Amino acid sequence: MIGVRVKKLLLFICWLALPNVFFLSAVVHAQSKERNSILLHDIDSINQEITDLQAQIPKLQEGRSLSYYNIKKKLDQMLFLKSYTEYVYNEELDKAKILTEERLERSKLWKDEESSAFYVDYKKKIYEEIRLQKIRYQQLFSKEKNFRKTIKPFIVEKTAESLDHAKRMTELAIKYASENQFTETVKFLKNYNKELDALIYDLNSPFDLEIVANNENYFEKEFRPLTGSDSLKDIKSAEELVNSCICYCALTNCLIDTTFFNNKKKYIANALAEYYEKLGGTHGLEQMTDQAVVAKLDSVNPTGVYKWHGKILVINEFTPKYSSHSLKKGEAIIESDKKLINYIRDQEIMKVKGEYKIQGTYFIPFKNGAQTEEFIYNFNTKKWQYMLCYTNINNAYLTNEISKYMPPLIFREEEKSESK
Repeated sequence: MIGVRVKKLLLFICWLALPNVFFLSAVVHAQSKERNSILLHDIDSINQEITDLQAQIPKLQEGRSLSYYNIKKKLDQMLFLKSYTEYVYNEELDKAKILTEERLERSKLWKDEESSAFYVDYKKKIYEEIRLQKIRYQQLFSKEKNFRKTIKPFIVEKTAESLDHAKRMTELAIKYASENQFTETVKFLKNYNKELDALIYDLNSPFDLEIVANNENYFEKEFRPLTGSDSLKDIKSAEELVNSCICYCALTNCLIDTTFFNNKKKYIANALAEYYEKLGGTHGLEQMTDQAVVAKLDSVNPTGVYKWHGKILVINEFTPKYSSHSLKKGEAIIESDKKLINYIRDQEIMKVKGEYKIQGTYFIPFKNGAQTEEFIYNFNTKKWQYMLCYTNINNAYLTNEISKYMPPLIFREEEKSESK
């Protein structure tokens, strides 16, 4: 049955290779769907046969039947066919070629003539597939309008499957155009590839980026309620919205200048600063950190993530973008949050479903003469150093548990008091 399907597919691809490019443009979308339908049917049939063969093996193995080895060999071939057909379906013909040649070499090594003949047959088929694919794509990109007509129906359909298919087609066209050194062709194909990246990014985004990244009014309707909220989750969503718009605009030409979105980051930094100010405004530093420590520029502990009295303390340095103190605090919190979460994930300390909810973050001040400062300039690194104490990541218990996997931190003031 598989052989008949492959023959049909080869005839079908030969039809695609006809020199009439206008005919090709008009029918390729429908034909591609038909081709995929055939291959999907084949994959379903192969999966069913694999299930049937796997069900027979335990009984044959128990009875030490001679049929066991024949069934096992057939199962091995069907598993190959499944991978082979999936590669052809995805137009990943190079992978199908490598798989076939590896299986052929293995069968020769085992001196299995029957299997060798089986894989030789599929080696011929995949080489023919590659030849016909190359012809078809060379005709597709012979003129830009022909290529555009071909992938347009997939773009209009705008589903994950159709856009992925258009993406694969474009990448294959780029591959063959590059091999033939068609420089100008590669340029316009790369533009389509970038456009498809933008469409796929938009499809996977929780926001309708095509609208919010091209219309300031629509953007503000999404953005303002989030930054005006008392919820940290909403403020973080606003940050995600801005970053998504910036990424989307990097992939396509948006009607809104990226400067507009970069300026919106100031609102987010300010909203974060106000959020943490409100959260800690009614609590003394001593209550939040067990003791009111005022440290010097830290030379005992380098920048990093530490455990401290059952809590977490991040020492970090950065170069702020904004001169405003509240905006600088917002920036520092963002940088510190990233440092902490990346540390937890990179060290594989603990896996938490969903996002980490950070609810209690407080600056620990530095001594600066008779005054105290939340930021102090490090002349060695030419950056501003600050310290943030995290008291509640998801909950107090989780914070304490996470801190156990971090190196201990001690201030000189504490060290002196403990030695007395």
